[in-house]
Amino acid sequence: MSTMSLLEAIGRIAVDEANLRLSIDASLAQSAAHLGDTAKDMLGEYQPGWPALQPETIARKATGDSPLLETGELRDSIKWNSDAHEAYVGTDNPKGVYHELGTVTIPARPFLGAAVVASEKEIHKIFERNVARAFAGGGELMELLRGLREIGHEAKELGKEFFEDDEEKNSRR
Repeated sequence: MSTMSLLEAIGRIAVDEANLRLSIDASLAQSAAHLGDTAKDMLGEYQPGWPALQPETIARKATGDSPLLETGELRDSIKWNSDAHEAYVGTDNPKGVYHELGTVTIPARPFLGAAVVASEKEIHKIFERNVARAFAGGGELMELLRGLREIGHEAKELGKEFFEDDEEKNSRR
């Protein structure tokens, strides 16, 4: 069993903290992407609690009995973004609000809220996987450091080749 100096322990804790922060950032981004994809997949298929389309609506639509999907405009407007503390999933299409919450004439067919409920277990798995990886030494910071080490090694090898070529040229003069 090896022992670690206080300085090494502090360094390890700092790396673990950085890995944890990066794993949370990655988890937020992955969760938001998953939620966005799930919400998009819900459009066109009846979800629990959604009322059936009216027969006249079905007859008018080119896609038939496909709730919230006709042109793909609403689906394509669903976007996500994340930063270090929050993730955002939504649409800037006004029809999204009408369908999510309902109006006097349009029944509510929540697709964003339903995506959150449907994705809860997967989001937990995303966070568990990333946090466990961070503490196992395989977090994003460690991958970055390994990558930088490989780049440094390659640069050193290229430098050797470059300078060896220069030395050969100089020795021939």
